[in-house]
Amino acid sequence: MKRTVGFTLIETVMAMAMISVALLALMHAVISSMQLVEVNRQDALAMNAAREKIAEIEARSFADVFATYRNHVFPVAGLGTTAGRVLFPVNGSGNLDETLSASSFLNMGFPRDMNGDNDANDSNVNDTYTTLPMKIRINWQTVQGMREVEFTTILTNYK
Repeated sequence: MKRTVGFTLIETVMAMAMISVALLALMHAVISSMQLVEVNRQDALAMNAAREKIAEIEARSFADVFATYRNHVFPVAGLGTTAGRVLFPVNGSGNLDETLSASSFLNMGFPRDMNGDNDANDSNVNDTYTTLPMKIRINWQTVQGMREVEFTTILTNYK
């Protein structure tokens, strides 16, 4: 029997099938990597927007911060219809409320006495606060679902 040099049709088909599977796996990895790069870019945009908003707020007069930024919603460039929010511990009447700052304001862990009167029982410290717990929250939609960045800080009035 004479031996011929080369590949049989079955060997060629099997090799092409294995190469196809490998290429599909590589394409999936590249696409997933590109999506992750985009999510990371958006995370960076959101974090920078939150830091910029905190810097903007810190540059304001401390006495005007709550009145100026209560119910404040701001756009974040590069994240579509994203809305960032500035949040304070406010009650149903819209007043800064010491009784909410540790419990319903998502357990910020800050001192509850916002006006320095040595108790944490005041439900309206809008005009008397000396410390101000605050959150900056940004939510947006990505190809992988909803994303959120949240910065929590406390502003104080040093004299």
